[in-house]
Amino acid sequence: MKKTYFILIAILTSGLMHGQIFQEVSNQTFQGVFYGDCAVADFDNNGRTDFIISGAKPGYTGYSGFFKNNNGAFTENIGACLSQIMYSSIAVGDLNGDNKKDIIITGTKTGENSSVVFEIYYNNGDGTFTKNENSGIPGVNFGSVQIADMTNDGIADIIVNGNLGSEYITKVYQQNEGGTFTDLNAGLMGTYFSAIKAFDANSDGINDLLVTGFSTNFTPETKLYINSGTGTFTEKPITIPGIYFSSIDALDINNDSHLDLLISGTDYTPTTSLTIYTNDGFGNFTAQANNFTGIYNGNTKFVDYNKDGLIDIFAIGSNAAGDNTVLLYKNNLDGTYTEDTVNSASIVGVNMSKGEWLDFDNDGDLDLLTIGFEGADVAQTRLYRNSTINQETCGEPGNNTGDLGCVTFNYEGTSVTYITVRGSDGNVWLQQNLGSASVATSQNDEASYGDLFQWGRWDDGHQKRNSALGTAPTPNNPAGLATGNDTFYTGWWSPNALSDKWEAATPAAATEINGCDPCKALGNGWKLPTEAEWTAIKDSQNISNPATAFQSVLKLPVSGYRAASGSFSFVGTRGYFWSSTTSSSGAKYFYVGTTIANPSAGAPRSQSAAIRCLKYPQASSYCNASVDFDVEPITMVNFSDINNLTSETVNGTPAYEDFTAIVGNVVRGNTYQLTVKGNTVGQFEHDIRAFFDWNKDGVFDMQTEYYPAVLTPSTGIDAIEATVSITIPATATIGDTRMRVIKDQWNVYEEGEFDACLNAYYGQIEDYTINIQESLGTIDFNKNDFKLYPNPTEGIINIQANQEIKSITIYNHLGQLIATQKASQINIANLSSGIYMIRVDFENGQTATKKVVKK
Repeated sequence: MKKTYFILIAILTSGLMHGQIFQEVSNQTFQGVFYGDCAVADFDNNGRTDFIISGAKPGYTGYSGFFKNNNGAFTENIGACLSQIMYSSIAVGDLNGDNKKDIIITGTKTGENSSVVFEIYYNNGDGTFTKNENSGIPGVNFGSVQIADMTNDGIADIIVNGNLGSEYITKVYQQNEGGTFTDLNAGLMGTYFSAIKAFDANSDGINDLLVTGFSTNFTPETKLYINSGTGTFTEKPITIPGIYFSSIDALDINNDSHLDLLISGTDYTPTTSLTIYTNDGFGNFTAQANNFTGIYNGNTKFVDYNKDGLIDIFAIGSNAAGDNTVLLYKNNLDGTYTEDTVNSASIVGVNMSKGEWLDFDNDGDLDLLTIGFEGADVAQTRLYRNSTINQETCGEPGNNTGDLGCVTFNYEGTSVTYITVRGSDGNVWLQQNLGSASVATSQNDEASYGDLFQWGRWDDGHQKRNSALGTAPTPNNPAGLATGNDTFYTGWWSPNALSDKWEAATPAAATEINGCDPCKALGNGWKLPTEAEWTAIKDSQNISNPATAFQSVLKLPVSGYRAASGSFSFVGTRGYFWSSTTSSSGAKYFYVGTTIANPSAGAPRSQSAAIRCLKYPQASSYCNASVDFDVEPITMVNFSDINNLTSETVNGTPAYEDFTAIVGNVVRGNTYQLTVKGNTVGQFEHDIRAFFDWNKDGVFDMQTEYYPAVLTPSTGIDAIEATVSITIPATATIGDTRMRVIKDQWNVYEEGEFDACLNAYYGQIEDYTINIQESLGTIDFNKNDFKLYPNPTEGIINIQANQEIKSITIYNHLGQLIATQKASQINIANLSSGIYMIRVDFENGQTATKKVVKK
């Protein structure tokens, strides 16, 4: 038996932030309030998060509103019949155990019979509520309320804190059977301009209580009460300073199973603060030296706002100077935080404010709702959409209809990331128009309209809604555009031959009968939909008008069209989306009108319409294979423009390596030589087995997709190679597919007794991506290479290429995306030592990949 070595290599990478991720949902407006509260929950159990707001309107009259989420768009539900309340506090929870979210709200009810009230709204589950105004619980102003089990009996209780006329109170009301409440007379400190938090401070499984605010001693105070579980509370000395105009959040941020605290407010001097307090599990709290900017009269939250799996900090309110302030602090994983001024700048600062985080558009990241006072007698309620995409995990949607993913590509010379979605037709679609800022949040969301393309043209600037008008080029077809022109042509590409196409992969590949498909910029497999593909998604999603088009998984907005004259029509009322199908009048488009949706509509090619892109689902059912005994590695794979060199150390790399981020471009009918090197560790002959999934069915067929070779004894770094010629079948499916290379000592087996799923005896398995193309025209592959130096490197990498570079992408040894850029100098000094892949995408549509070693 050969010796076995075990080496563990770990490379830690983190997601990268790219620009502002918050955008106000400007097409939805809500009543602005301050000195109030807001809360979020799925009140009607339809999988969408609704919200409630309450507070003072300018002029100091009360307002309360319940807003129902209708597939990402909110409408106020007047049927909730909420009292109009200011100086309010809200809490949400299941009070009566029926698995529906109930609401409690307290404050000053304004109107004909103005009074301080405490109201319970029991949820009926259909968007209506049954009000209980006679619970016996007193109403308060400027305080805080919470629903929590404080008597350890499995039944929700209510905590009320605030200003009760000339008295300040903090009371716990035990809920009895039948929904009545009893004051426990717990003897707790009363406060106002305050915050309370019920949480398990000492890890005994029972809710304790932290109380902050301006107390009856006429000073800011903070007290922690340990709960016996039987309705009695004992004050525990703590070192948290007394504050008011306060906010509290609790979360285990260091994974020690103890709840930590985030507290903001001001003392009497006044000195503002924003502090993390870590918990030792016994209710002893230690302030962390994070040097955050203090805020008061606002709200603070623990939240993973950038979807990197780490808990960040959010705060909104007034700073020490009294200025409206928004703060975001990004978690650096090492216990430190970095202020994110780029993203906080897109959020409007308010005081007398609250903020709640919710995923209102169900795209997997947390959006933000804020209420508060801006100044100059202006109050606001704003909703901000979060467009965070974690570049490291960005990938294909799941297999269920509506599952989301994302794709990163270059548009208008800039790297952008768009949301993708699994359609009910099984295909992967963009969920937003090319050129749009975001997925539509309503059918007439202007940020989602995007650009308008003339048929047969690509991303050259002509598609911008403010592009200049001009006369047609000579010749008047895609060949006359050269590499592009930002002029919108008032007469474009006629006569209308049915044989014309919109399928070319790059501008350089466009011809007089074939325009460059702008969807090809998204990567391998992306394309314009055909008339038939629009028909399939229309039928499967029951699209019949603008409302159902927006409600579909594609979120189609009414982006209108631009006529051949340059004028715009039906923007905000109808949708027009090109297909790649020609017609005698020009080309077909998917028309979404007031009462009809027609994928067979036709229009002149000089008219411009929106672009949606799709790609067919990729097979994901490839079998797993590993190695029995030692990993005697493959050290080189060379095929087409793949040239991947890896370590020759036995057991120095995994048994299976996923190099599918490395792409080899091939052409149907052409023949390529596959060359493989590897370490046989002595005088042992090894089989080299190559498999190509030509029909993209997720299975390697032994009869038609298998190519064998033999590797004689080799160190993996000598000149010994195994080679085999591969002819790309004329029937191979266009687009990305899988190549598997297996190195295996079991050459004593006869053909047919093994396959691509069988473990190697001593050897290794590597997978790559092969991009099958119909024709590359006059493209010279030798030009599509690049040099990188120095290699190995301590940080700086220089890229030199003969062709114009479109983008440079960096992957780690696991094939995970690290970063994308266009600059020809890369700095990887902040990355861990190890092997990285540098992929260069050229403007002519080709790619090349090389390995670099970071010291």
